[in-house]
Amino acid sequence: PGAEMEPLSAVRVIERELAAFSRALAAKPRLIVATKVESEEAEAAARTLAEELGSEVLSISSATGRGLGELKAALWRAVGAAEESE
Repeated sequence: PGAEMEPLSAVRVIERELAAFSRALAAKPRLIVATKVESEEAEAAARTLAEELGSEVLSISSATGRGLGELKAALWRAVGAAEESE
């Protein structure tokens, strides 16, 4: 029960926590996913986050199913890349 954190701040907090736990884990590739993207405002926030991070941000909506196919495909690509690097 608190105010929601800005997306970029939330990503930075997670990055710091990962690095504090394990530098090796923090160095691994990751997918950034914006959830609850059901409005133009949410879509704009996801685009802004991608610009701020300088990387792709996948936008999904569990309510509408939007972007879930793209997320599944990105996850399969990530798993395949991880298997190839082992």
